[in-house]
Amino acid sequence: MSPGEPLALFVACLVSGLLVPLPEDVALLVAGWQVRSGHLSFVAALVAGYAGTLGRDLVAFGLGALVGPALERHPRVRRLLGEARLARAHALFEQHGHRMLFFTRFAVGLRAPLYFVGGSLAFPIRRFLLVDALGLALTVPVTLWLGITFGEDAAAGLKVALAHQRAVVGIAIVCVLAWWLAQRVRARA
Repeated sequence: MSPGEPLALFVACLVSGLLVPLPEDVALLVAGWQVRSGHLSFVAALVAGYAGTLGRDLVAFGLGALVGPALERHPRVRRLLGEARLARAHALFEQHGHRMLFFTRFAVGLRAPLYFVGGSLAFPIRRFLLVDALGLALTVPVTLWLGITFGEDAAAGLKVALAHQRAVVGIAIVCVLAWWLAQRVRARA
């Protein structure tokens, strides 16, 4: 095992979903495959994956806390989202924020955005750390185990997913734009 492999896993998990449009699950599955092939120890993969993912989650949460309130006060954002929706979002987070943040850990693609929202809605950072740490304690070892158990099959599945990633992202962008246009048309009507 080279010393750079745990560092590479840490960095891959740290930038996933923020700078790279792939979830940390991809890096963790590959790391599991490396554990299976003897190129990486399970403990090193577990520590690097856990630390990198927790760091990414804290960055998303921190960015939300830093810029979220200013975005929410911006007149265009308030007009786009509406006062009632903003009030509902605050109420939902006050009542169910810890559950939402915990279960988001199991929803690929929603993690960083919801952690950003949690930070912007002033969810307590200690509670966030507790909820996120508990979720990571479940998902990181399980994802590594899946990589260990289904190594080559998981890699083949990832190749298929990556080959279609652009199409999925394109469809998502078109859907968001269609929703945004529908909101604008409805607001003018």
